[in-house]
Amino acid sequence: MNKDTSNMRYVAFFDMLGFKEATKRDIDEAWGALEDLRVSMEDSLNLFVKTPNQIIIKSNNDRIMATNFSDSVLIFTMENTVEDLHRILIAIAHFFAKSLHRCVPLRGGISYGAFKCNFEKNLFCGPTLIRAYELGQSAQWSGIIVDDEVAERYYKNPIKSFATSVIEQRIIPVKYECKIRKEKLWVFNWVLPHKANFKVDGPVSPQLYSAAFESLFKSSYENWPEYIQAIYDNTVEFINSVLGREDL
Repeated sequence: MNKDTSNMRYVAFFDMLGFKEATKRDIDEAWGALEDLRVSMEDSLNLFVKTPNQIIIKSNNDRIMATNFSDSVLIFTMENTVEDLHRILIAIAHFFAKSLHRCVPLRGGISYGAFKCNFEKNLFCGPTLIRAYELGQSAQWSGIIVDDEVAERYYKNPIKSFATSVIEQRIIPVKYECKIRKEKLWVFNWVLPHKANFKVDGPVSPQLYSAAFESLFKSSYENWPEYIQAIYDNTVEFINSVLGREDL
C-alpha cells in the first residue's frame, strides 16, 4: 500500500520575543509591532526569485500559505515538493530579515510532516505544527531551528543561489523543563543571505543589536533581566560567528 503523502508539508512557526511584556507596558507600541509583523509576513509571500539554474520561484498564496494570531505567525507549503521547500525557505529568509528591519525580534522552528488545514474554518492541526512550535520555543536566541527531516531534504536539493550552509549544524542553548543546556542542532542561517546588510565594522555588540528593540521594551539592554540579555547575547554570538568577527 502506498503511503498517503497528501498532507505532508513544510511548516514554520514564529513568535515575537517579549511581546507579552510589551503588551502589558504599552498596548499601542505592541499593536504597532503586530502591524509591522503582519506587513513583513505579507511582503514575504510575494517574492519572485530567479535562481542560477533558471528556476523562477514565486512565494505566493497558491503554493505558500501564512496566517497569524496575535504575535504568532504560521507559514506552510501546500505540497511537499523540492520547489515547495525552496519557496518556504526563501520566504522565511525574507520574513525574518524584514521583521528585524522593522524592529520586531522573532524566534521560530521549521519542520516537515503531517499537517492538515482548512483556511475557511481557520482550522490547523498536525504533529508537524507542534514540532515547529516546540523547536522555536526551546531556543534561547532570536533565530530559527530546523528539524532533521527538513535538513536532510534540503541537503539533497540545496538552493543554488544560497550557500549550502544556509542550513547547518550549530551548538545553541535550548531550554527543556526549565533547564538550559547546549545542543548541536540544525539551524537556518538567516544571517548568511543578508551579510551585506551588516554595515558595522567589527563585532556586533548586544547593546548595538538590541538598540532597535528599545522602543518596544521601553528600556535599554543594560536594564533588561539577565535571562533576556542572555537571549540577545546568544543571538549576537551567532551573528558574529557567521560574519567572521568573533576575534576582531
